[in-house]
Amino acid sequence: RPKVDLFLFMFLLFSISSVFTLIFMTYSGEEFEFSFDPTIGLFGWINSKWDRLPLELFMAIICNGVGTTGYIAIMKYFDPVVVTMVMLMEP
Repeated sequence: RPKVDLFLFMFLLFSISSVFTLIFMTYSGEEFEFSFDPTIGLFGWINSKWDRLPLELFMAIICNGVGTTGYIAIMKYFDPVVVTMVMLMEP
């Protein structure tokens, strides 16, 4: 982590985890398709209702973006064991 830019690292982390999730869904027999279908489509989240848009933006930007990026960023200043313990205490 110290030699890689934070945003490049996060991009790679989310990209690789997306590929592994797709592979897992394929081999586990989970029904999905590359469509905008809200039930089984991989892009079904785009068809969200307007009343849920603030919640989805909050989950994407604050929880995933700031939360995960914050944990990775503080690894530069704290021992990884400390960061791991803090992550485990999270609800």
